[in-house]
Amino acid sequence: MSNYRKELIKWLHTISAEGNTLDVGGKSWTVVSSLKSFDGEYETLQKEDYDLNHFLSNPYNEKFDNVFCCEVFQYVYNPLHVLINLTSFLNLGGKLYLSFYRDFPQFSPKNSDYLRYTKQGVYKLIKEAELKIEDFQEPIEGFYLVKCSK
Repeated sequence: MSNYRKELIKWLHTISAEGNTLDVGGKSWTVVSSLKSFDGEYETLQKEDYDLNHFLSNPYNEKFDNVFCCEVFQYVYNPLHVLINLTSFLNLGGKLYLSFYRDFPQFSPKNSDYLRYTKQGVYKLIKEAELKIEDFQEPIEGFYLVKCSK
């Protein structure tokens, strides 16, 4: 397990989530298993099911209290559009949990790893998506863990 994943899990252990929760990209492992506590309904959304780079509306009939999108942003090529789409999943006051990499070798599969992010880039994306940052951590230089709200 990478040091990045260890730090992500350590951060998730501090989070208690209640209500409807969506894990975007939670295929290989789910964040709910790493949370401090969880009480509610849980769903996952895979890139194979819905491409966040393109869709224009929420594919669910409901909104979520929590949306986790961890270890995903390196696979998107339209990050502002993706962030706005993730925001559309949230209830008013809902929480969005994100992770971003600045420095990391190429992820697999090779032709789907697109972007890395500076701290200033992450702040700019979140501002442009009209989200409020509640917590911003950098446990390893170039690895950002962010909690936002709508």
